[in-house]
Amino acid sequence: MFGTNCYRNYQHNYIQKCGYLEFFRNTQLLQRIPLIVLSIGNAVLVLVLAVFLRFCPLPETCPLDSDFHCETYLQIFFGAEIFLVLLCLCRYLYIVVKFNRSKAIPDVHQDDLLISYLQSYAPTNEVGFRDESYMGEVLEKQADMIRYLKQHSNNLSRKILRLNAQLESMQNNAQRY
Repeated sequence: MFGTNCYRNYQHNYIQKCGYLEFFRNTQLLQRIPLIVLSIGNAVLVLVLAVFLRFCPLPETCPLDSDFHCETYLQIFFGAEIFLVLLCLCRYLYIVVKFNRSKAIPDVHQDDLLISYLQSYAPTNEVGFRDESYMGEVLEKQADMIRYLKQHSNNLSRKILRLNAQLESMQNNAQRY
């Protein structure tokens, strides 16, 4: 689980660096839920086992007339835990397959197209009402865009520094000959 989680995080960070901000934001919580469910499940499992060992330390002392034994409760618990994880992973898989099939251009470029479209077709004399949820969504998109642009700027700066170092080394080699 840990290995697949690391690989999935790597892929999502790469997708975010490529400019697919909406997909990253939509799947951010969904990709964390399986790990959260398993972590909470382990904590609850420790508590359940402590209760079982407290009230039923030996199988001989447990009431035999009960239909449910310790193993049955654990099987139900693990079954519910696995069901939740598989449900989240199936939903996540559906979203990823749908995203990959769409072959959409990065959100960074889509926003430019949308703004130019809205400016060309929107009436200029109307004043519209926008509620707080719309403003929150706009601010969230702008924050994602700022993060992306900062990261992209840092990557370009590193590339410029690397190319300058190569250029200087080539010039030094040319001066020697």
